[in-house]
Amino acid sequence: MAALVADGLNLGLTRMAEACSIASLGQLAWTSDWHIRDETYALALQRLVDQQQREPLAAIFGGGSASSSDGQFFRAGSFGRDAARLNAHYGDEPGSKFYTHLSDRYAPFYTKVIAATAREALHVLDGLLCHRSDVAVRRHHTDGGGESDHVFALCTLLGFQFGVFVIPVQKVTMSKSLISLDRVPDFDPKSLIRFIFPFLDQTAAFRAGRGCSTPSKVLRCGPMSKLKIPRMLM
Repeated sequence: MAALVADGLNLGLTRMAEACSIASLGQLAWTSDWHIRDETYALALQRLVDQQQREPLAAIFGGGSASSSDGQFFRAGSFGRDAARLNAHYGDEPGSKFYTHLSDRYAPFYTKVIAATAREALHVLDGLLCHRSDVAVRRHHTDGGGESDHVFALCTLLGFQFGVFVIPVQKVTMSKSLISLDRVPDFDPKSLIRFIFPFLDQTAAFRAGRGCSTPSKVLRCGPMSKLKIPRMLM
């Protein structure tokens, strides 16, 4: 627990060893090296979330099938190499964002550290497809930062309902559902399918543990990044 607190508070193992009497620096270092990693954090979060979802009290807040996601900005301690992480929206101090998916039972089932300047919409599908918990999301909500044509289209194809919280009307852009794409002039549905299937194949491989790209990487660097989806009001 002391090693976890040191990591969570960014205190460091040396200062934690000086502040507590239950473990030496060597013991804390051994525990940190062998047991505190991203994988173990993810497994611990999975077990906590799964247990919380089964509690009768949690069911009062929601059915467990809806979720939302948003980014929270945390400032860095200094400038220097962090200067490239400046985002004018958060002021003139560098830092990073923690993009978190939260179920309607208030369980944070997926968290990812992203750059302060990163487009949040790229990471929406990471949380929906790559989390390890038993949360079965059918409807997902974001604010305007998580909205994009690709997210709308892919959520439809993958069986998710996707909604955006209220934002200024002049900024709202929505893509037609797959059913109505055939009515869009000069649009070839085969081009959509040709780009979608590599995305689905790589995403399925990632979920199966075969080490392939996450959805955000496919959207940013793969063929999906070049796909132009008709932008029309529904």
